[in-house]
Amino acid sequence: MIETGKISFNKHYLKTSLEVNLNIEKTFDFFSKPSNLNLITPNWLNFNILESSDENSFKGAKFYYNLKLHGITIKWNSIISEWNPNESFRDIQIKGPYTYWSHFHKFTPKKQKTIVEDEVIYSMFGGSITNNIFVKKDLIKIFSYRVNKLNLIFNRNQNN
Repeated sequence: MIETGKISFNKHYLKTSLEVNLNIEKTFDFFSKPSNLNLITPNWLNFNILESSDENSFKGAKFYYNLKLHGITIKWNSIISEWNPNESFRDIQIKGPYTYWSHFHKFTPKKQKTIVEDEVIYSMFGGSITNNIFVKKDLIKIFSYRVNKLNLIFNRNQNN
């Protein structure tokens, strides 16, 4: 499920929710490894992690990466601003294409499964016009890919 909307004059949001077939510890462990971003990011973005603080995420971890969107190379720096193992974490953009970007990852146990929720709050130059023409469509496409890829990864690995 993907939901989008507007929070205020210049802030928008995107939310996703997905039930995966792994317990919360294994699910959170997957998301705590920055290298796994490559597995759930569309190839057409040419996503490349240039540098990260560590092999695993933690509060204060910084990430430097670039990607290519609409033929433009974008450099992006982010930091983990909140870290609650097996519950949630938040990454925020330090430098990048948005005037504001906050991505909250929430994990809820459901028997031996996990509900994975993403909430992105963002704003950009050009406000609603830019969002309606480019950004919202791109984010829906990127997060739809992510949800589909997570379904494949977690379903494939459920018997391991």
